[in-house]
Amino acid sequence: MSEAAGADKKRYLYQNIYEDLKKKILDGTYPIGSSFPFEQELREQYNVSITTMREATRHLAEDGFIQKRRRVGSVVLDWKKRNVIKDNKRLHFLFLITTPVVEQIHNPYSYHSELFSHFLIYCSQKNISMDFMAENDPRINSITKETYDGCFAASSIDPELLDRLSSQIPTICLNDVHYPLCSITSDDEFGAYEAVKHLIELGHRRIAMIINHSFLYFTAFRTLGYYHALLEKNIPVNPKYIVHYDDEQHHSDIEKCISDVMDFPDGEKPTAIFFQTDDLALYGINYFAQRGVGVPDQISIVGFNNTNLYQMSKPALSSVAHQTDKMTKVALEFMLDILEHPDHNTGIMIKIPPVFIPRGSIGPAPQEK
Repeated sequence: MSEAAGADKKRYLYQNIYEDLKKKILDGTYPIGSSFPFEQELREQYNVSITTMREATRHLAEDGFIQKRRRVGSVVLDWKKRNVIKDNKRLHFLFLITTPVVEQIHNPYSYHSELFSHFLIYCSQKNISMDFMAENDPRINSITKETYDGCFAASSIDPELLDRLSSQIPTICLNDVHYPLCSITSDDEFGAYEAVKHLIELGHRRIAMIINHSFLYFTAFRTLGYYHALLEKNIPVNPKYIVHYDDEQHHSDIEKCISDVMDFPDGEKPTAIFFQTDDLALYGINYFAQRGVGVPDQISIVGFNNTNLYQMSKPALSSVAHQTDKMTKVALEFMLDILEHPDHNTGIMIKIPPVFIPRGSIGPAPQEK
């Protein structure tokens, strides 16, 4: 056997032992926090030289699976918190957002800013770096596996761009669905259901909804949740209580939407309005304040997204909160799993349930005169 062939065989041996030991750590054969076998014991088990075994355990230690301790042996680390290294380099991910929201990435009231902040926190814990980029950035056309190891695409990214990106690097959609890409989304149907159910429990039966057709994906699921909560309590869905708003409309048109939904005689007016977004809900609170209508004494208001905008409203806005910290953590762990096991990139969708947060903008349904 040549010297080169001998070196290749040695490298092959330690890599196979490394993979086998790593598998046993991941499947719990060697539990987190337990003592890891001594190299001499493992050498005899695998029937290899001590040099080969030391090379295998050295790589386990470098990749954060075990910690070597002199004279007392090694211990199995919490590998879920290890620094992730790929081909001896630090992983580098991209957070891709649409052009209209790119200026919001540093805005503390922005949903996308909240997502990106959580990503940075979890990435720093794993020694991973992350950039953000708008979908119309010229650099997007030169992205390859050499520039980024993976991409997290926020909602409403151009489908053709997603196809091009995913052909170059693993790509996960956030709050959007583009099969066959994997998606981590908020269960907006459940969130809307919880909000409307809470209003019903407060005695409301005439609940209006103002929805935004510019975001069809969110609108569909939030409307389903609204229907679900009403029908579950045998409350008829009144189509006149559902008003559509488009982002391209002027702010004055939002007032018209609210005016339209309140254009009923006494005894038929809605006692609560579920707005599809927090910014629409804030317009609602201001609209009623300017007209001397008390919130929540005369009308209850609920938003969706739980952005920091609620801090700007009086009374404080009740809203449905995306669990953005959980979404980003799950998305990151899923990306790492795809990099480790490419065959796991199979178009799975994971829904994270949001949480309804009641505040001062809702109260019991007003008593009929």
